Amino acid sequence: MRFRLPATCIALLCLAASAAGQGEVRDFRLTAGRNPQLGSDNPAWLSTLGQGSLSTAGTVFIKEDGGLVPLESSPDNWTAGISTESFTRISEKLSFHGKMKYSFLNELGSGGQILMSPKDNPVNFLEEDLSTAGRRKKESYSLGGALCWSFSDRLSAAAAFDYTTADRTKFRDPRFADVLMDLTLAPGVTLRLSESFTLGAGFFWRHSLEQLSANLFGTKDRDYDILVDQGAFYGFKEDFDGDQGYVSLSNARPLTDNLYGFSVQTLSGKRVRLYNELRGAWRNGFYGSRTSSSVVFCEFHGPEARYDGCLQAGSGQDRHIFRLGAGAKMLSNFTNSYKYNVVPGMTTTIEYTGQNRTLNRTDIDARLSYSLQKGIAGYRPDWIFDISASAYMRTQTTTVYPAFRTQ
Repeated sequence: MRFRLPATCIALLCLAASAAGQGEVRDFRLTAGRNPQLGSDNPAWLSTLGQGSLSTAGTVFIKEDGGLVPLESSPDNWTAGISTESFTRISEKLSFHGKMKYSFLNELGSGGQILMSPKDNPVNFLEEDLSTAGRRKKESYSLGGALCWSFSDRLSAAAAFDYTTADRTKFRDPRFADVLMDLTLAPGVTLRLSESFTLGAGFFWRHSLEQLSANLFGTKDRDYDILVDQGAFYGFKEDFDGDQGYVSLSNARPLTDNLYGFSVQTLSGKRVRLYNELRGAWRNGFYGSRTSSSVVFCEFHGPEARYDGCLQAGSGQDRHIFRLGAGAKMLSNFTNSYKYNVVPGMTTTIEYTGQNRTLNRTDIDARLSYSLQKGIAGYRPDWIFDISASAYMRTQTTTVYPAFRTQ
């Protein structure tokens, strides 16, 4: 994870270099958007790639200032990054997809949320107030790739991976060091049943591990508290001291998150093309360590489902693209009740005495969009008209016995 930025930049740009010399200038976003199956969870759709390659590389720099910011951000920050992505038809039977990305975030006056992705977490931790806000930096690297082999004109199989690692550190007491590892593996197959209908199916597994460490260096003359958010900003306050709480001064606490899922896709039509993808998954995980002398503070699980569809129709040099997406996620979190068994001369062990449901959460989202591409000559239209509408809803009930909160 400790790469040097120049070496990273050279590797990223080399991946996109295969686009040079193709004799065609194509817009990466538009071309990929006309082939929605390339963004599927099933990498076997790489078999639908045409000859040659499609690549992009870019850099980004963002500077943000302002007092109205979310708890996970800061009033003064900047982000710099570089990325590249490429789709390549290597031979008649072999296709390739690769992508790399590096980003660096520097924040001043940062406090609030301690974990990296508070929106999706079953439990979160916050600093007590803004008096402890300070500088925080975050580095992240990601690498992804897929290979697809076509056994015949009808049958193809592929495998893909996506790996992200990141670290974030705060440089003022209380100090937090957060390290993330996120890995996704996805095999899949496609079967062309006729000239105008192809069926695909795939499986994916995602494993995420975020380790939280904390420490105090200079200002030990005051007491610190951590707010434990068990959902809807409802929970309790604990002393930031020792190794007994959710956030430890002596040991790293891991948040383990697993996602197991499958997806089914269909692609039909020639002049009028319809792509459908249905995705289902089961999420489970826990916060803490599964050892005899360490505590698993909570365990969570829940189902997820999603549908994405794309309808494309062309007339002359114009193209009409309709997209529809909808998804739902449900998550339940259970807090463990436990006690320490201390036997003189022996290792202290943990005895679990039960569980209490502390969170019920449901997320529902939907999006509908229409795009008109006029005057398509080659790979670039003269005009693009886009219109879209989206909706998002979250309902959650948090219970800290005997009280509860619904939001």
